[in-house]
Amino acid sequence: MPLDQDLVHPFVRIHIVNMETGKYLAKTNSERPGVANKESISLIDSDGNVTGENVDFLMPMSTKFFDMRITGMNNCSWNEEFIVNEMAAYIC
Repeated sequence: MPLDQDLVHPFVRIHIVNMETGKYLAKTNSERPGVANKESISLIDSDGNVTGENVDFLMPMSTKFFDMRITGMNNCSWNEEFIVNEMAAYIC
């Protein structure tokens, strides 16, 4: 099967979600980074003003892009590690 030219660099995005609420899992300490050194979000209000805030939840993580042209096949694999700065028992 030939490669789809619109999809030659796929990636995977990982979200850690509270299964009871359906919202992102809150960090146990909002001041401590959860998945990256600098975690903030930009908010835009109805007037178009942009403000930055620290996040109190575990932000989504992404793998690196996979170049399907290297293998010439329509299957991908990632061998990456992600570090989440929370106790494993809290996430599970």
